Amino acid sequence: MKKKETNQEFDIGARVIVNEKAPGGYFALRGTVLEIVLGSRYGIKFDNQKEPTVYLDAECLDPAPRANHIVRPPPESHRTKPGTNELSRLAHV
Repeated sequence: MKKKETNQEFDIGARVIVNEKAPGGYFALRGTVLEIVLGSRYGIKFDNQKEPTVYLDAECLDPAPRANHIVRPPPESHRTKPGTNELSRLAHV
């Protein structure tokens, strides 16, 4: 993904978030770039939206922030009940 101060460019597959310059109710929606039209207009598929691809200008998009790390639940132990951290009765046998 490339970023310029005045005009941002995004590659296909880039994660983006819609900024306050966008029309309508798209502000703060996150999505993925599916296609590039005329070099500065992008076809975006929004997360958790059933509507078809929406086309927005580059000035309406910002790179989506990335998570610093993935939080995973603690591993299951054979001594705990599945889905809990409670000790199983059988763990003491």
